[in-house]
Amino acid sequence: MGYSESGQGRPSGTAGTNPAGLEARLGAAGTEPLRGVPRLHAAQAPALWEQAKVSPCNRLTAPPYSSIVLHGGTMRRRVYIETTIPSSYHGTRPGPDMVARRQWTREWWERESGRYELVTGLPVLDELERGRQPNKEDMLELVAGLKLLPVEEAVEEIVDTYIDQFVMPADPRGDALHLAMASYHNCHFLLTWNCRHLANAAKFEHIRHVNSLMGLPMPTLTTPVELLYGQEGTDEKGPIKGEF
Repeated sequence: MGYSESGQGRPSGTAGTNPAGLEARLGAAGTEPLRGVPRLHAAQAPALWEQAKVSPCNRLTAPPYSSIVLHGGTMRRRVYIETTIPSSYHGTRPGPDMVARRQWTREWWERESGRYELVTGLPVLDELERGRQPNKEDMLELVAGLKLLPVEEAVEEIVDTYIDQFVMPADPRGDALHLAMASYHNCHFLLTWNCRHLANAAKFEHIRHVNSLMGLPMPTLTTPVELLYGQEGTDEKGPIKGEF
């Protein structure tokens, strides 16, 4: 993937960055490589790890999470801001769905974003830069002050695994990359309006299973409206009512 400061991506594949490859490390750990292996239920992961005596992706395990930010004496959870968030915040597309999405995004950003540690990555900046939106400079400005997460070599390998296991579409610069960034960097939430490939409850168990086999945490994949009133789903007037 080879993201640099310019935000440019890489051709598909990782042969140039790691000749050993993910499969070789999995085999060395005493388990079969992920590629071509039938999908197993997540509950089987602990047994596989015990049999192998080591996490099958021990080198891909996320780094120790020691950067929980204190805000007003409380811990702030980390939120990965995916491309559709600034795109929706400054979006101009008509239609009731787009207008509602824009309103929910702005309300969450203005009311709730201060409760969290907001982070993003070069892939988001790259997608915004390549976009043809008339106000993309405003979109870039919205995320300009956020902590920028690096695209590590391990992230590239996680992306390849997601694609091999049909977790995400076969685009190494797309949804798989955002999910890998949020998972590897221990983000509690991945905030997105992509409800087809990311914030999709039907895909959750598959993603969680693959992440567990790689020793990675599972971020909550959510939209701003779901996170608007916090995890409790309430505001000062009581439980949220109605549907989006």
